[in-house]
Amino acid sequence: MVRLANEQITTTVTWEKFKWLFGSIFAVQDKEMLCSEFFDILPRYVDLKLEGKDVEKRFPQVRHHLHQCPECSEVYQALLQSVQSEKEPGEK
Repeated sequence: MVRLANEQITTTVTWEKFKWLFGSIFAVQDKEMLCSEFFDILPRYVDLKLEGKDVEKRFPQVRHHLHQCPECSEVYQALLQSVQSEKEPGEK
């Protein structure tokens, strides 16, 4: 519960969100990837992923960043879906 200016705001956290938050706290590494570094690699990561390559093994820091950063994870998912739909035959 959070108290702001004599008002009470109650926030409910789901079990799944709690597990994600808990895992994120303990998954912190000494050298974390910055979002700007992630965006530099992202196009290549998506291309290789769609080619069926093992991108998680090739780019473990990206996989880790996707786990740690929900905003970058959303951008990744959107780009992946966009590029995937472009490559599907008959879609235009």
